[in-house]
Amino acid sequence: MKKIFCFIPAKQNSTRLEKKNQIVLDGFPLYYYPINVAIKSGLFKKDEVVISSDADQILHQASLYGGFTPYKRDEKLSKDPAGVYDVIIDFLNRFPTYKQYQYVCILLPTSPLTSSQDIKQAVKMVEDNQFDCLLSVSETPHNAQLALTIRDNLLSPLHPDKIFSKSQELETTYHANGAIHIVNIDKMIKEKSYIFEPIGSYIMPFERSIDIDTKHDLDIVKIILSR
Repeated sequence: MKKIFCFIPAKQNSTRLEKKNQIVLDGFPLYYYPINVAIKSGLFKKDEVVISSDADQILHQASLYGGFTPYKRDEKLSKDPAGVYDVIIDFLNRFPTYKQYQYVCILLPTSPLTSSQDIKQAVKMVEDNQFDCLLSVSETPHNAQLALTIRDNLLSPLHPDKIFSKSQELETTYHANGAIHIVNIDKMIKEKSYIFEPIGSYIMPFERSIDIDTKHDLDIVKIILSR
């Protein structure tokens, strides 16, 4: 069985930030960045860095960057409620030879600061620990155990027993940053989901963990790159 291939979903349209996968950052569209780091990692052959898109322009340009673009995604799979899981399953059904791989590594264009070293270390963690599912995470800027909700204008702590604790007294909390997601293909098909427990973790620092979903996120990435 082959070990792992890389899958990069890069649809044309988006909800919050218009055509965000095609936003030019430092001279390149966002979908260039996962292709580039996947190739630089040395883990994948030419036909193992797969780009899925519903846009001819993205597919053409992605192939020039070294990505493998064997098909054009159906438009219905680029609209809600279709998600990444649906897109991957559609790809595997179209190209069943990829079901011979043990894992798929999903990289998103909206995480352009991910490094090739991040990918190599995440894959090594999967291999060393025999994880069937792994997500990259980063530390929450404020401890999640101190989080509050508001109901009828009244504050309601999610963890009332922790709300007056000092942050240094609390266990560190993390959130999935969307940069790297590695999943066992057979298990994914069986579970009918690409996220299932137990979930392994790969910790990334804040400066490589920005997931671009808004203009504010994009501005932060530009500041980090300018440094």
